[in-house]
Amino acid sequence: MAEITWALAAASQLEDEDDAAFAVTFVVFWYYRQQQHTKKRVWEYQLPYEYIHHPFFLELMLPGRARLWLQFTPAEIRRLVPLLGLESVVYRCRYQPDPETTLCIITARLFYPNRWEILSDIFG
Repeated sequence: MAEITWALAAASQLEDEDDAAFAVTFVVFWYYRQQQHTKKRVWEYQLPYEYIHHPFFLELMLPGRARLWLQFTPAEIRRLVPLLGLESVVYRCRYQPDPETTLCIITARLFYPNRWEILSDIFG
């Protein structure tokens, strides 16, 4: 704060008003930047995501909602599963998800890549 007082005193001695205004503006800007660099950033605590497990049923999803989230209707997904051969896919860690659920998760992840919390609510 002393820098601003000093700048005002020095600016009052200048004869040109534009030079005085520029000097005061420069010192105020410099002081503001110094204050920003000296403050420590405080991160807000975010609660951990609460995961609730529930089964996913494609039959319960309305066609409009499925089209919105999965980009396919339930009938189209049922037609695509045998064509893609998802029954024969070997998964890691001995998981054996339903092929329809697998295709739904893949399409949802491709369409909404950064919305894991929302998708975990949908798929359980």
